[in-house]
Amino acid sequence: MKHTFLKDIMVKNPVTIGVDEPFYRVAELFQKHGIRHVLVVDDKSELVGLVTQRDVNAVVSPRKSEEGVYFYERSEMARIILKCVMTRDIETLSQDDTLYHAVELMVKKKYGCIPVVNEKKNVIGIITPIDVLKLLLKKGEKEGLI
Repeated sequence: MKHTFLKDIMVKNPVTIGVDEPFYRVAELFQKHGIRHVLVVDDKSELVGLVTQRDVNAVVSPRKSEEGVYFYERSEMARIILKCVMTRDIETLSQDDTLYHAVELMVKKKYGCIPVVNEKKNVIGIITPIDVLKLLLKKGEKEGLI
């Protein structure tokens, strides 16, 4: 992990949302892309925040349809302002940081994701524990450990 760089394993061009977009768009993006983290960017595409599935659930309770599918009432979410819910001052890494550094940070701070940004703070990727597990699974299969 000390010799694996984030640029080699990060999810490139992750899903983002504009800071002035309606909050209900977050739930739409979660559902459409099957994700749990949405990075919030300003009009210069600079990272300004993060919204997680946990953040959404803390302010709006999901409903369950007759088919057993969870969803959010759009009208409830429309009353919430994205800027008020998002987490600000997000720790980020660069694509040249190592996987070791990312895992160390996730464990130490209990992060569910770490955005990867360029020198202008533009979002270029994201790394999650699932990405790390996928890499371990792939290496384990390749080396006959699994």
